[in-house]
Amino acid sequence: MHALRSDSVMDLDEELSALTAAHRTRHHTDVTLRTSTGSAALSAAGALVLLRVAQEPLANAAQHAPGRPVDPALDHDDTHVTLTVGNSRSGPAPATGFATVNGGHGRTGLRERLVLLGGALDTGTHDDRRTVTARLPR
Repeated sequence: MHALRSDSVMDLDEELSALTAAHRTRHHTDVTLRTSTGSAALSAAGALVLLRVAQEPLANAAQHAPGRPVDPALDHDDTHVTLTVGNSRSGPAPATGFATVNGGHGRTGLRERLVLLGGALDTGTHDDRRTVTARLPR
């Protein structure tokens, strides 16, 4: 419920840590969050959209690659903050009852929110590895 009602993100690193810990516990999956040192220093709107970006591939990994490791990374430099979430889809997937309500259109909405803030969203699969990358200017 917190994720649905939250209007702002106070500390993106802290929120991502809590999100990945909850995913690890709920789905019994190895999730290792890597963050670069320092502060991401984003507006509340920017931090919130990056948190939503992280939620989408985590939910997709739970549905389409249950039990497989997920590796979110938050990097920042002088001009941009980049969030990348990747996971492998190789091997047979264990059965799961996890499903979305309507099949979702999450990436479209996330891409639109990022563009409004001057950012971009890239998704793709390479060598059976699914990756979602969001990039926002500081």
